[in-house]
Amino acid sequence: MKERNNKMELLGSAPVPKALMALGIPIMIGMLINALYNLVDAYFVGGLGESQMGAISIVFPLGQVVVGLGLMWYKKS
Repeated sequence: MKERNNKMELLGSAPVPKALMALGIPIMIGMLINALYNLVDAYFVGGLGESQMGAISIVFPLGQVVVGLGLMWYKKS
């Protein structure tokens, strides 16, 4: 709970560039790790065949929707 209050205080009183850097850098690192994971996954699955790569290409956006919905539910509670 204390961490959430610190983030709210950062958004309310800190200068905008500082708040963006403090809250944006962890998000960018997470997105970079996710992108690297997807590249490695595509490399190994691509060796199996075209239909397997097509399956990965269809399932990935569905997984992102599930994660987005989960994050939306988490923020409301």
